[in-house]
This record gives sequence, structure tokens and C-alpha cells, in this order.
Amino acid sequence: MPALKKIIEYLKNYFTKEVNKTYLLLIIGLNALFIYLNYEYRIPKNWINDSNNFWESFYRHFVFYFASILYPFIVLYIFDRDPKFYTKKLWTIIAIGCAIFALRSSFTYHNKLISEWLKDNQELKSLAYNCFDNLVMFLLTIVPVFIIWMIWHRRQMPFYGFSTKNFEAKPYWMLLLLMVPLIVWASFQTDFLQQYPKVYGIFHYNNLTAENWKSVALFELCYGIDFISIESFFRGFMILLLGRIIGYKCIIPIACFYVGIHFWKPMAETASSFFGGMLLGVLALETKSIYGGIMVHLGIAWLMEVGAIIVSSIK
Repeated sequence: MPALKKIIEYLKNYFTKEVNKTYLLLIIGLNALFIYLNYEYRIPKNWINDSNNFWESFYRHFVFYFASILYPFIVLYIFDRDPKFYTKKLWTIIAIGCAIFALRSSFTYHNKLISEWLKDNQELKSLAYNCFDNLVMFLLTIVPVFIIWMIWHRRQMPFYGFSTKNFEAKPYWMLLLLMVPLIVWASFQTDFLQQYPKVYGIFHYNNLTAENWKSVALFELCYGIDFISIESFFRGFMILLLGRIIGYKCIIPIACFYVGIHFWKPMAETASSFFGGMLLGVLALETKSIYGGIMVHLGIAWLMEVGAIIVSSIK
């Protein structure tokens, strides 16, 4: 497939020239262990969830996210004693990134307001909860990143990854097409159907009708917009900034961080997020654009919704 040729070249270059295979296998093994502990023994999920207030939740999320990116750097140091790993700038960006995502993961004040405003309308309250949750997470991620760009980098680069200079849409459409069989398989898995489709969260019952299509469309729009902030954060802010300091060496640690944010999702989705994070990280670093990642991320998210709706309706 000619459309995929460039992507294949990027990945070939990365895996043949830029990554230590032993290091990669070791990180895959450690990720598998941590995923097993999380889903079998709920470690660290229970510790993170067992928070009594915002600040405790923020602290626990921050520690978890920081640990998820720290351990691959520690392992990497065994194979590569690059002095750039000690730079203050590197760890400042990492600390800021972990703080931004900890804030996003811990902030729930909007839910209390919605609960008070709409206490007599349960269905509208469910829609508001889900829509505002995604919009608030979008703002809590994108606004701090935008402020950092405005202060430090607006004269040096477009807003982290929002560049069409090296972007071609066709290869990403092909990537999405290749994902369809995996999404079909996932749609029949029990743990997947326990969490998807997300749109069912806005109803008291799993019932999609012609009358409620506006609510469904509004939810899916809000659900989708948050993935733009995810790509802007991970492949724009984290990958492009850390890539300027340590090049391709940032991809695996950021992929491990990316795995960490999936610990509350189905296990297969969490495990595959490592490889998806690596793929999108390589593409972002090569093209300096996140538009392809946004296409893939939104496409997969909405295909998962469609797959889960179809399978749920026939079961």
C-alpha cells in the first residue's frame, strides 16, 4: 500500500537505528507486569482511587504518572548514560506534564455544581455530567499547554504539533482501516462492553432512538473533543519538547506514561496503548505534526462507540 510507505519508513528507521531492542523488550515485560498487577490485584488503582479530597487525589495521580515515566528512564540509563538525562529542562517538562495530567484526573468540582443545578432532571444531569466532564478535561489540559507555548515557544514553533507542513491524511486513513478488525474483535469482549459505548452513560437505559439523536450527537462531539487535548498533550507538548532534548529516546518513556492513563480502561486497550503511543510518538517526532494522531485517535474512539452500540443491540 503506497499510502503507508512513508509511515513504514519512519518506523523502520526508528526500530533499526534508534531503539535498543533489549531495552524495548525489557520495558514491554515490565509494562506487562504492571498491567497484570493493576487488573489482577488493583495495584495501584485502589491506592489512587482511595482519595478523600482533591489534593490527595492530585498528589496520588502525580506520583503515579511521574513513576510511570521515571522507571523507563531508569532502565534506559542502564543502556545509555546520556548526560542529557540529567538536564533540569528535561525534568521540568516532565514534572509540569505530570502535574497537568494529575490536575485533569483529579478535578471534579464541576460535577457538584451540575448535581445541584439539575437535581430534578436525571437524564439531563447524566448528559451534562458526561459532556462537561469531557469539556473540562479538554480545557484543563489544553489551556496550561497553550499558556506554556505562549510564554516559551510561540516564536520557535507552531502550537505544539498543529502544523500541516509535513502532514498527509491518506496514510492515516489506511491506519484506521487496518484497525477495524481489531475494533470488531474488541467489541465482542465482555470487559469492553462493560465500558463502551460511552454514550450509554447519558441514559437511564441503553436505548438509542430517533428522538434522542441530538443528545447522542452532542455527547459524541464532547467525547471526541477531549482526544484533541490528549494528542496535543502527549504527542505535541511531551513528545515534541522532550524530543528537542533527547530525540527518539523520549518515545518509550512517554508511551509508558500513556499506558498509565489507561489503567482504568479495559485491559486489552491498556496493553495496546503502549504500541499505539510508540507509533504516534514516532510519527509526531518525524512530521512535527499531530493532525494524523488526532485523526487516528478520534477515528478509533468513534469506531469503538459504533462497534459497541451494534454488538450491544444484537446481544
